[in-house]
Amino acid sequence: MSKIDQNQLAQLAIDALERTAFVLADPTDSQQAEELGQIEFFSILNYGNNASGAICLGASEGFVREMASSLLGVDDSEIDPTKEGQDAINELANIMAGSVILALGGDGQYFQMNVPRTTTASELPPLSSNAVECFVESESGVLRIWWLPDSVSAAAA
Repeated sequence: MSKIDQNQLAQLAIDALERTAFVLADPTDSQQAEELGQIEFFSILNYGNNASGAICLGASEGFVREMASSLLGVDDSEIDPTKEGQDAINELANIMAGSVILALGGDGQYFQMNVPRTTTASELPPLSSNAVECFVESESGVLRIWWLPDSVSAAAA
């Protein structure tokens, strides 16, 4: 099974955002990400087969508003970030998990994916030494992506 690095993970997120939500994003670093908004919305999706892992997303309010408004075709002022915004991040977690699985060779293997789950920062599994983390910025905010390979979260159940 192959490994995904920080640049590949960021590119998977950028491609998913452009393809599904018409949101343009660029990689950024953690220091610049802090300036783009506080991360308040979280989602996790666990997957497994012979190897298991998790995709975790965290996004600022501006990011979830931008993504949800683009997906729904409405002005971002019409978005309730705790409803439509959180739903958009959960859907992105689903897309990202599928993209990661394909990048790991999932087209030739069976993987079971759980449903994305809304969570909080304190409920996320800790970053392990083999975790990959990246940040992307859009016009309105920031998205943090964690890939936790070979990780089984207590919250997975």
